[in-house]
Amino acid sequence: MNTIEGKCASEGVARGPVFVVTAPKVEVLEKKTKNSRSEIQRFWTAKEKAKEQIKELLDKSGDDAGSIGASIFEAYIIYLDDGRFKNDVVKMILNENASAAYAVKTIGEKYIEVVDNIKDNPRLRARIVDLEDIINRLILCLEDEDVRIDVPDKPSVIVARDLTPSQFFSIGRENVKGLVIERGSYNSHLAILARTYDIPLIINAKNATLNVSNGQDCALYATKDKFIVLPTDEKIQEIREAIKKDDLEKEKLQRFKGHDTLTHGGERIILYANVSSLEEIDKALKNDAEGVGLFRTEYIYLSSKTLPTEEEQFNIYKEAIEKVDGKTIVFRTVDIGGDKQAPYLEQIPCINPSMGSRGIRFSMNNKKIFKVQLRALYKASYYGKDNVKVMYPMLTVPEEIDWIKGVSKEVEEELIHEKVKYALPEQGVVIETPAAALVADMIAPKVEFMSIGTNDLSQFLYAADRMNSYVDLHDYSDEAMRRIIKNIIKAGEKEGIPVGLCGDLSNNKETLKWVIDAGIKGLSVQPRQILLFRKYIREL
Repeated sequence: MNTIEGKCASEGVARGPVFVVTAPKVEVLEKKTKNSRSEIQRFWTAKEKAKEQIKELLDKSGDDAGSIGASIFEAYIIYLDDGRFKNDVVKMILNENASAAYAVKTIGEKYIEVVDNIKDNPRLRARIVDLEDIINRLILCLEDEDVRIDVPDKPSVIVARDLTPSQFFSIGRENVKGLVIERGSYNSHLAILARTYDIPLIINAKNATLNVSNGQDCALYATKDKFIVLPTDEKIQEIREAIKKDDLEKEKLQRFKGHDTLTHGGERIILYANVSSLEEIDKALKNDAEGVGLFRTEYIYLSSKTLPTEEEQFNIYKEAIEKVDGKTIVFRTVDIGGDKQAPYLEQIPCINPSMGSRGIRFSMNNKKIFKVQLRALYKASYYGKDNVKVMYPMLTVPEEIDWIKGVSKEVEEELIHEKVKYALPEQGVVIETPAAALVADMIAPKVEFMSIGTNDLSQFLYAADRMNSYVDLHDYSDEAMRRIIKNIIKAGEKEGIPVGLCGDLSNNKETLKWVIDAGIKGLSVQPRQILLFRKYIREL
């Protein structure tokens, strides 16, 4: 028996045969060409071939518009079509008589180095794997090499140095029982996919590929950061019990379907879901969510090659409203910025992007884009009316709400003039900056509801980057956080408006009791956690 330790990036337990995945690569040597024009044409042809391959993977992923899988592959295509990248490659071919493959390799490595040097943003650095995947695919297309990888013929625990989203979908998620990765990041696209599809994953499992062989029996205990190869009979029995217990717990949770979320004392708490796509709404409803407490609309922008039109947005919002079928749905206006960058939008370089032009600041700097989104949301709201809400992220001062109301009035006047059917959804804000939290009593009279975004609020409150594994200075049950949340709730109660909560704080069982005791009436969590938290709350 051999135990390899890593770091859990997606909880769960799995057992099955090992399958080692190695990525096809070709060595590219410095090579001169006598026909630069021909090499440039080869580059264009290879780029289009790579795009077609990615589109095929997008179809294979089975994900709808705006979903995680779709947004990843749409971003791949955007990278391939990036004007600067194409120009840099062509210039190198022309100016240095470089072969197309060598130019792609050289320029690609420069781009990767730039991203790798962004030390203060681990989410962006986690995208290095995506860039490497794109560059490697493009080189393989140029060299007429096969981009396909060997895939298991049955569900297996996949072991790899790293695994790209394209490789994940090439294998087929139905064939992935678990994932063991030597490199990796909690913020990587692979980790996001694993959590989305409930696949156990450990990262930073050093030398895992060197210590396993295809077909070996193995057990992945991701929740405990362990990958066990050739487990003993005793360990097999232990893992079987763990899997059985895990399955039993999931089965037990089914009994909470169809019931209100009540504390032991009879107080009702509304449990909503956080989603980023239409597909995730289906998952949320399947898990008996009482509505959608946060629909992250920026993924519509991130999964598009160009700025999404009013009609494109309207269709997605309308379908989302129809899916919830009368249940509450809260759309958060676009929070582009920080680690969420759309290549077709000009973003001002920022040393600390988490505190740059994002949320409502982005909307204020891009009024036309904001108005298009509001028009689409208001038109879609006609089909849901009372159950639709819109909230605005990253507020800092009450005056920003006055600006929002001014734009909203402009949009209404335009729709009335055009004789377009629309409805004005409830208007709310996300309180996620200490400044907004401190003046919550001034914000509350201007809105119809407030939602506390604990992820950003905690990192700004404690000056601790929540994505930095070396900085863990804040405790969600700390007195500072308690005081600031109680201040927000008090402001809401005074004005008679509801105050909800979304973010990792609501996903922490240990802090759940004091959050509810403080007066929170609604929580928004991941779709797969709905029934689990209904159980937790009923035990309070």
